[in-house]
Amino acid sequence: MVGSGLIAEASEAELVRLMVGRPIDQVFPKRDIAIGETVLEVENLSNSTEFADISLACAAARFSASTVSSAPVGRRPPNACSA
Repeated sequence: MVGSGLIAEASEAELVRLMVGRPIDQVFPKRDIAIGETVLEVENLSNSTEFADISLACAAARFSASTVSSAPVGRRPPNACSA
């Protein structure tokens, strides 16, 4: 997919549509769910080649695997982190 324009004028939904090729709500429709208690919290997670200063809190039943979330379990070792 190709698009043009100023990033500052593009909405998040438009950027996702351009990257994915369709609106994201067609793949992941919005659902109302209860957010559980925080089961994992990470602050200032860094890997010098992939991400820097990421902080996240994962609630029960909301955790998904990704480059950032795999670091706390050792799949992509971070270079820095404080908890």
